[in-house]
Amino acid sequence: MMRSDSNEMKKIRTVFFLVATVSILLFSLPTSPHDSKRINLVGESHVQLPDGRWLIIGGRNSSGISDLAYIVDSVSGEEMKLPARMHQQRAWHSSTVLPDGTIFIFGGIGNDGLALSSAELFNPSTLQFEEISSAFTPRAYHTATLLTEGNVIIVGGSGNNYETLNIAELWNPETKIAKPIRGNLEVARMKHSALLLPDGRIRFHGGITNKQQKIKDELYDSTSDLFSSDDTSSVDAQKTGSPHLMLSMPAEGEA
Repeated sequence: MMRSDSNEMKKIRTVFFLVATVSILLFSLPTSPHDSKRINLVGESHVQLPDGRWLIIGGRNSSGISDLAYIVDSVSGEEMKLPARMHQQRAWHSSTVLPDGTIFIFGGIGNDGLALSSAELFNPSTLQFEEISSAFTPRAYHTATLLTEGNVIIVGGSGNNYETLNIAELWNPETKIAKPIRGNLEVARMKHSALLLPDGRIRFHGGITNKQQKIKDELYDSTSDLFSSDDTSSVDAQKTGSPHLMLSMPAEGEA
């Protein structure tokens, strides 16, 4: 009888040990980029929706690159994870508000470490993502700016061979077609900023180049489809921060 009780106690202790071990393992698992809360993410994009809330998309943490999106109330700070996911995991991409209120999401770095050529649209009304079938140049750390005529100009960034790009392309939201523009940047740049001016031109400022050099601002004129240097301003290539846009805030954070 004593021996039977002893065996039963050993079984109970063994089960308890196994349960405790499993519990410890579960709680010590690394944070996944697909967890419900945004933990230690960098390279996510932030863009303000027409209703004033913020859409936060993608990003990377120690476990990988995320395809999740969140909407944050700008007043209460309440955060809601969207049930729908992007079609592509991405970080250091761009997000641009279009005239119809949808969000154009383009490029960035994928899980394989390469620059992405894919794009998608987010609809705030349906909370769904739609893939875009168009031939884009792979890039990350670029800018994507809405022009006054409704097209989006995508400029600069880093390519698949980690080279800094001087090429640009226009994407038409109506036809959903991207095409190269006539001119190139005079100085290749990434992590720069783009600002829509009152006269409809775009000013490109700062960033990082292939060489350690001063970077002059450049202007893009959609009427001529060309870039021109702005001699009134120059900036040290190593003293500029992450990109930011009017009506669009590309992904922030360091690689």
